[in-house]
Amino acid sequence: MIVIGFYSCKPDDSNNDPQPVTDPRDKFIGTWTCSEISHIHGTSAYPVTISKDPSNTSYVLLSDFYQLGDTIKIKGLVTNSTITISNQTTSCNCTFNGSGTLANSTTMNWNYTETDIADIDTCTAVYNK
Repeated sequence: MIVIGFYSCKPDDSNNDPQPVTDPRDKFIGTWTCSEISHIHGTSAYPVTISKDPSNTSYVLLSDFYQLGDTIKIKGLVTNSTITISNQTTSCNCTFNGSGTLANSTTMNWNYTETDIADIDTCTAVYNK
């Protein structure tokens, strides 16, 4: 009797290191210069800081969004290259809706509305790093 053995080969994996896990929020983190055009307030420029939301890995926090100051944080959902703000009411009774999309690694284009008791403000903005 002849015994024939079969040997199966697994392709040689030359890279045993696990692939680094990247956080999709990383590309947004930092201080951006906002150039905003507001239907109500006109044109203005100011810094906005975006940080990771420590309580949810899908969200970022925007400080001084719409020039509300550093103490009011707007929460935005990160999906691919977009931050979305959905029906978020702040402590100053302003409700925000809109989104910002990365044009490249240093520019983000925004469209959003701010609604308060008396007015609806439509805004566009460009954020630059």
